[in-house]
Amino acid sequence: MNETRKKIQELRGKLTNKDTKVVLQGLEQIKEKGEAELIPDLIQVLDSTKPSEVHNKALEILNTLKSQSAANAVLESLAKVDNEGVVNSVLASCWKNGLDYSKHFDTLIDIFINKDFENALEAFTIIENSTQDISDENLENAIFKIKDSLNRIKEEKKPLMLELTHLLERRKTE
Repeated sequence: MNETRKKIQELRGKLTNKDTKVVLQGLEQIKEKGEAELIPDLIQVLDSTKPSEVHNKALEILNTLKSQSAANAVLESLAKVDNEGVVNSVLASCWKNGLDYSKHFDTLIDIFINKDFENALEAFTIIENSTQDISDENLENAIFKIKDSLNRIKEEKKPLMLELTHLLERRKTE
């Protein structure tokens, strides 16, 4: 086993330890020398803990990600989380960390349509910051998908959906 694999396995062991101090130590090591491969483990820590020092430290790491390769891992891992509060926190970290999520435009549109209002709002913010490099065809498909879902969503989300539709239409004409 090479050194990197060994380090990742060691950190995974720390993240699943019953001792909070060991988990915090592992999180601190991830923060200092993190690997994008550990993103699913960070999100699992969020999903398995209530708000606490551990929870907050894992969020802090997600909020300050700088490696673009982490964007894929974040959204792939997010698809496996059912807890709406954790989904909301991770989505908020996406716009806080400033990574480019434009390659995940379709996934973000699906999150926007299918998740609750709070998560849709977070996805809206990411989409708003990620549309500059989206093709007109993808923008058009997203607009169609949103309009097609209007009759299936709760009333509270409709104004936000209409706003996103207008935003995407404006971007298409720019």
